[in-house]
Amino acid sequence: MRVTWQEQNEWRSQRRGYSVTCPDLAKAEFVSWEALHSYLDLYQKETFQVLRTRSTKSVAERNMQIKNAQNSSAGVIPDEWEVYAKTIICTHGGKYRCHDKGKRPRQEVRLMGCTTQINACVQGVSEPPVKFAVCVTKTALTHNHKLGLRAYKHYLANRMSVREVGGACGAVSGAVRGEIEPMDLPAPGFEISSPIRARGRPKQKAKVNKAKKSTSISGKG
Repeated sequence: MRVTWQEQNEWRSQRRGYSVTCPDLAKAEFVSWEALHSYLDLYQKETFQVLRTRSTKSVAERNMQIKNAQNSSAGVIPDEWEVYAKTIICTHGGKYRCHDKGKRPRQEVRLMGCTTQINACVQGVSEPPVKFAVCVTKTALTHNHKLGLRAYKHYLANRMSVREVGGACGAVSGAVRGEIEPMDLPAPGFEISSPIRARGRPKQKAKVNKAKKSTSISGKG
């Protein structure tokens, strides 16, 4: 009987705590960032991983570093690439900081300190003339939590994209790169109570009571 890598990792997890190592990437060179993104989309589906982009470095920033460095042998990256490097991590990467002062701490958190990480950058792959490509330079593919189809399907679609920095928070205006984590949204079907809405209701009720009181006073006169 052939044993899959998922079954092997499940047995290892039961013996030593959670330590799930995924297969290596089959490719390490891509013609564009979109080609890497498309490959990682398929890779995530096959391995039940959920990855997100933690940070990026622009081509302009990289070229400025090369320009300011003394005796640098690195070549300037063409501006049309726009993005020079990306750091892609597991959605459970990062450390959770508890702000709850209650007696019962939060039972489930998304940030679990998972160290899974993929680093990629634009490099010259042939010369002359120099041809550039997106190259995967480093991978660490061991997770400290369960991986499975049920958990994979649980995540919302905006959590499952490596195209934007920070996932759901990527569209926040003025967001500092690498400091704002994606919103920890509940599973579909759950409702979120708005504290702003809750504070607004008593004020509206107070206005109604005030209007009734003024009407009753004017009626007595």
